[in-house]
Amino acid sequence: VLGCVVWLLVGTSVAGHAATRDIQTRMHPLTYSAPVSKAEYLGGKFLAAFSINAIIMLGLPAGMLIAVYLNDLGAEIIGPFRIATYLSAFFFIALPNAFFARAIQFSMAALKRSAMASFFAGVILFFLAYILGSVLNQSTESSGWGNLVDPMGFSIMLNKLTIEFTPMQLNAAVISLKGPLLGNRLAWFGISLLALGY
Repeated sequence: VLGCVVWLLVGTSVAGHAATRDIQTRMHPLTYSAPVSKAEYLGGKFLAAFSINAIIMLGLPAGMLIAVYLNDLGAEIIGPFRIATYLSAFFFIALPNAFFARAIQFSMAALKRSAMASFFAGVILFFLAYILGSVLNQSTESSGWGNLVDPMGFSIMLNKLTIEFTPMQLNAAVISLKGPLLGNRLAWFGISLLALGY
């Protein structure tokens, strides 16, 4: 989750440039002359930007896997190898986060025809994920709202690590798509589709 939050600001260049490159290089008259609808054109550009980000996000679980298993620690310290741990982190956290962030950043850049709009959207998502989600979850009268406004799932994972799970559960738990995490993923998937549709 921390890698995804940091990637919000770094990954803006991929989404922003994908949405605006043809306009900035003045190739858009040539590109728009082809018999392709605007939805197909922008959809293809978004899917390319999302695919690049998804491949880059594979580095998060791969890096964790390499760091844990390519060292001299004994098996009794590391514990058993479970591929589900790494797959669930990628498919339930990293991949949806890449989709949500790139969809909103790409949409902003395409609407404003500026790559800087993508960066601005990244800053807003960073604020929602890192600051507003944590503040709302700490407030007793708005408990649970932080889980919904946080697009990256940062506050949900923070609650699991500090409140819900015991140290024994942390060593054995695999991320599952249920409860607050499922609600968060569905809400932001809907918001992302609305942004792309608009």
